[in-house]
Amino acid sequence: MLFYDNLQFDLLMSSNHYQYQAQPGQFLRGQLDRARAAPEVAQATALYFGSAKWRGGVDGKWPDVFVIGLDPRRPIFKVDAINRQLAVLEQADTALVDSGTRPMFGPLTTGRVVKIGDRSETIAGRYVLGTGFMGLGVILVSDQNFARLFPYRSLDQVTLGPIQLKPGVDPDRAAAELRRAWVRMPGSLPAVSSRPTRSPTGRHEPRWA
Repeated sequence: MLFYDNLQFDLLMSSNHYQYQAQPGQFLRGQLDRARAAPEVAQATALYFGSAKWRGGVDGKWPDVFVIGLDPRRPIFKVDAINRQLAVLEQADTALVDSGTRPMFGPLTTGRVVKIGDRSETIAGRYVLGTGFMGLGVILVSDQNFARLFPYRSLDQVTLGPIQLKPGVDPDRAAAELRRAWVRMPGSLPAVSSRPTRSPTGRHEPRWA
């Protein structure tokens, strides 16, 4: 299963430099906060992407692991197996590991402690989503734990912003209203997708507008 197929959103904010999941760029959190305050919006959530060394691979290898940071109090996935486990991410230094993570990362056993970057992280559970273009291994952590793993990154710099609209709101109209609001804000404008589309490869990718 693929990332965008299992992400709940009506609109998806990104940097206007977005290329694909592994090179998404960033935009200002204030722009997401402005979207959250819009009357058409039910929920707007920040996602953070990063890459760190998994210092516990087979034969002493240190493969790169793709890290997704999120607010565990705001379920944004369609996958119940993820949403049921989000509460454990509120504990410091815990992570959920995608079951598609390659064998070179070693056992993905719950309770295993692994050095990721400069921190010791405990595997709190697993989920099935698929690593796709994100790399050989993927973990989910809380946004606060993401900030600890990447102390040089500010949570004011957001990677993606899934937005869920209130019932009956037209996504294209809502996207146009958000763009008009962002014009009055400092910084480069984010992009916003009003619906996912299926690419020729069969994968869903947002249609950036």
